[in-house]
Amino acid sequence: MHLPDSLKDTVDHGNCRYPFRIHESLEYAQNHLLLYLHWHTQAELFYLLEGNVNFRIGDHNYTVRAGEVVLIPPYTLHSASVVDSETCHFIALVFDTSLLGLDENQALSNLYVTPFNKGTLRFTEHIQPEEEWKKEIIADMHSLLPYAEKPQESCEIFVRGKLLTIWHRLYTHAEVRDAVNPDYERIRPAIQYIQKHYSEQLSISDIAEQTGLSVSRFSFLFQKEMHTSSITYLLQYRIQQSCILLQTTGMTVANIAEKTGFGNLSNFNRSFLKHMNCTPSAFRQESLKLREAKTEN
Repeated sequence: MHLPDSLKDTVDHGNCRYPFRIHESLEYAQNHLLLYLHWHTQAELFYLLEGNVNFRIGDHNYTVRAGEVVLIPPYTLHSASVVDSETCHFIALVFDTSLLGLDENQALSNLYVTPFNKGTLRFTEHIQPEEEWKKEIIADMHSLLPYAEKPQESCEIFVRGKLLTIWHRLYTHAEVRDAVNPDYERIRPAIQYIQKHYSEQLSISDIAEQTGLSVSRFSFLFQKEMHTSSITYLLQYRIQQSCILLQTTGMTVANIAEKTGFGNLSNFNRSFLKHMNCTPSAFRQESLKLREAKTEN
């Protein structure tokens, strides 16, 4: 997916000497939007201490609850909104992978870092306390809380040590993407078709036809590989494209509804409210306010 320059994060997340920053935020639910749609060149570990948050990371949606962590890869569009809670407290470690200190050893970097940066090695993005190794990552993130917003020089060694430990656990349980996955390859034409034709009126038969599979077989494989149905994926992709247009253009909401395949304004408003917990107009206004506030800080 093309990453609009206008959605690149403008917040300071460190420098060449100290390529990281730990942000802490306590937000009250005056607005539903927590993070406006954006991307950055660094990776991010987001640890939710209080509240419930809906995250959109690339092509995936996650409902994150207090005590859970999400990993956001570099160069990945993401946004978040608060749901069913009055307050939201979190810390976020935003870091360049050079913080791991493996760049000087090309063999180690090629093994442990480069595949992640290239996307051929997928780390678990939603870390819930369901397995011991995930509980350990959550505990490691909790240990960073006293260092939030402190000068990087005062905590560099500690943060690097914790990140290396977290990285080891993520790497050990990572999914290799460069290995051929025949089931994913069968549905890839459908994903590409959705991303190219999302503005058109599509049926599940139209989408399945791109793969040469029966609708039932296609639906089974798509659910298995993408953890959602093709129709839900289409809807989520349309929502994401509408978010981009709301933040980067002056188009009317009605025009955006038509351009992203919703057909009419009422259908767009209803779908957007359900998935983003606010109206398109409110999303546009809150995104602008959040971006301006983060830039000023």
